[in-house]
Amino acid sequence: MKSTKLLLLITLLITLCGCELFGKSIPKVVANWNKGELQPIPAIIVAPQSDGRWATEDPSYTRNVNSIKAIIESAKEIYNIDTSKIVITGYSLGGRGVTSVAYEMQKRFSKDYFSKLLVMSSGSGAIYPSKDSKEGKAYFKSKDIKGFAEPGTNTKDFFDWIGKPEKYRELKNATHGTIAEKVFTLDENKNKISDMVEWMFLD
Repeated sequence: MKSTKLLLLITLLITLCGCELFGKSIPKVVANWNKGELQPIPAIIVAPQSDGRWATEDPSYTRNVNSIKAIIESAKEIYNIDTSKIVITGYSLGGRGVTSVAYEMQKRFSKDYFSKLLVMSSGSGAIYPSKDSKEGKAYFKSKDIKGFAEPGTNTKDFFDWIGKPEKYRELKNATHGTIAEKVFTLDENKNKISDMVEWMFLD
């Protein structure tokens, strides 16, 4: 594909779907991000299609990691991607994918691809497999990362593990099905811009 690079730097956002969202993630993500007023911000959203099995122990994992690397490299060839603002986020099993994919790519390719990580409603799956706990803990402790979940999940375990409990929030009025919408409509600054959009793209 011919390059359409512009002088304007563009943020790349990769979002990972959860279980049983194969083929449905793009419209869901676009709807959530529009509510967060992403439109004025120069960004590209990529939602890789999967059945949500991003975890390291899954046989398809190698394919997933290689595919996400290819997405990043292709985007950099076509657009003027700001490599200091490549963000990965995920919901449910996709939240597990955020931690697994980010760490595995850094380990496998000796390069840290992502500037920020957002984990939503991942339950215990956010904890990277214990065999790599020492290296994984050090990696995530150094990252700019946030986590959200509805009551009843234990995503908090992951943030306690990496020593960043303050980076996790439980949204008491959220459910597993509404967590993404609730996260991206938070506006505690009262400036009509999603707090998450500000954190990911404007900080």
